[in-house]
Order: sequence, then structure tokens, then C-alpha cells
Amino acid sequence: MRIVVGVIFVLTAILIAVTWFRIRRDARHSTHGLWLMASLTMIWISATAIAVIIAPEGSFSLLVAVLPVLVVILGLAASALLLAANTPIVVRREGLRMATLVPAALGLAIIATLALVWWWMFSAIYGDWQLVVVPLGIIPGAIIVAELMAYTTYAVVYPRVNGRITDSEVIVVLGAGLNGDRVTPLLASRLDRAVRVYDDLVAAGRQPWIVVSGGRGNDEVVSEASAMARYLAEETHVPADAVLLEDASTNTRENLENSLQLLADQGINSAQMIVVTNNFHVLRSASLSRELGIPGAIVVGSPTAWYYLPSGFLREFAATVVHYRKQNVLT
Repeated sequence: MRIVVGVIFVLTAILIAVTWFRIRRDARHSTHGLWLMASLTMIWISATAIAVIIAPEGSFSLLVAVLPVLVVILGLAASALLLAANTPIVVRREGLRMATLVPAALGLAIIATLALVWWWMFSAIYGDWQLVVVPLGIIPGAIIVAELMAYTTYAVVYPRVNGRITDSEVIVVLGAGLNGDRVTPLLASRLDRAVRVYDDLVAAGRQPWIVVSGGRGNDEVVSEASAMARYLAEETHVPADAVLLEDASTNTRENLENSLQLLADQGINSAQMIVVTNNFHVLRSASLSRELGIPGAIVVGSPTAWYYLPSGFLREFAATVVHYRKQNVLT
């Protein structure tokens, strides 16, 4: 038994070391969440093995083995109920559309998966078909839930390991929808966060540039970049000659690509760049900056209205899953 425990400890240590090395090398991989979840799982297995050695016939080992599982299950159930309860609030404030129904859909999917697992494990009536058909229904839901847990875990960790913002001289603010020719509160929060970063860089002796990035949507009267520049001019102390406008992009990838080109045209070094967006959008933006080969990009998030955060975060999670499944990265 002690040999088995020793092997488990070695495997756990190796997995933790590999996870740490991967994050240190480049923190912007969204798949780091899977490595973190695997490390936490191995830590749980190691703790259970120790408990079995300490109290092989007592309730302590059972508690160590079962308690984390119960916490995860109850946490998932509570999250599902909160997502379902959040949906009417989002719909009332943002309108009824597909994006605002995502929290309820995911919450119901989590509840359905948990209920199906419970029924499959504890049903008194079993047929041969249940041994094959029911797991086929459980597995897709379990995979999505596991990926969501990993993504959420790393979304919490990334802002704490993404590097020092005072090493940069360029701030790129990603655009968002407008209210007429004015920025919305969501976009204003990004700009306010960018100004705080700007002040930190100035205090560190830098002369930073702010790139406001966003084109004009079909339903917008001005480009997002021009509305953002107007907000900075009217509401902040950032000098106009420190602001550059990128007003042709239509999505996050184009925000970054076009901003890189703009900076190159101006002869400004973009190797060390700070990207500012909302907190629910940070991890996917970081992944895109890595894909585009921006070596020193750091993505920071601004606060989001509490009622909108679940919807926005789940939309970004879904976009990440779809994007990386095409490349066989997130599996």
C-alpha cells in the first residue's frame, strides 16, 4: 500500500510541476485550466491515500474521499439554480435573445446531467440497455461540465499570474456596443480601467499609448473607437496625443490584428502590450493574443454588472470551446 501511495505522490508532484511550468512559460493558454483540474484531482487522490494509511478502518478516510465530491456536486447544483434564477434578470435588462437564455440552458443541462447520473447509479430497476445508453447521454454533459469547471478555475487564476503591467508601453482597449454615439457603462468600465493602467505606467516612468479599437457596427451611428476617444477626451485626463484610433475591426481577433498593424505603421513597439477588456472576456482575449504571436501581451479585466456576468462569461466559454475544438486543442 505504501508503494502505491508513493507512486501516487510522485505522479502528483510531476503533474503539479508540469502545470506550474506551463503557466510560467506562457500564462495565456486557456487549456491550463484542465491541467489545474487534473492537479487538484491528484491532490485529492493523494489526500485520500494518506487518510487510508492513517485510519484504514475509520470514518476519516471516507470523509476525505467523499467530502470533496459532495462539495463539487452541491456546488454544481447551486450554480445551476443561480444560473436559472439569473436568466429573468438578464432578460428584463438586456432583452430576450439567444445570448440571454444561455445561463438558463446551461443550468438546466447541469441539473439534467446530475439527475441522470444519480438515477443511473442508484436506480433499483436496471436493464441491459441502461448500462450502455444512459452513459452515452451522461458523457457529453459531463465533458461540458468538466470543461466549464476547468475554464472557470483558470479564469480566476489567470489575472493573478499574468505578469507585471508596468513593463508595457501600449494599452489596447477592446471595443463593445454603443448607446447611440456614446459608450455604454460596460465599455466605460473598460476605458476607466485603461486609465488606471495608464496612470500606473506613467508613475513607473513610461510614456504609454492608448489604442481604442472598434469599428462601426451595422446598427451604430459612429465607430466604437471614435466614441471611446471622445469619452477619454471628455471624462479623463489622458492627453489626446496619447490616444490612437483603430476604427475598422469587427471582432476581438480583428481588434488585436488591426491594432498591431496600426502600431507598426506608427513605429511603436507592441511586443509588450496591455489589452483591456471586461473580466468575463479576459481569458479568450489572452488566448487570441497568444495565437497572434504577441509575446508579452497581458490582458486585464474591468468590472462587469453582476447580473450580466454569468451570461457574458458563458458566452465566452462557448466561443472558446467551439474555437479550440476546431483545432483539436480543447478536448
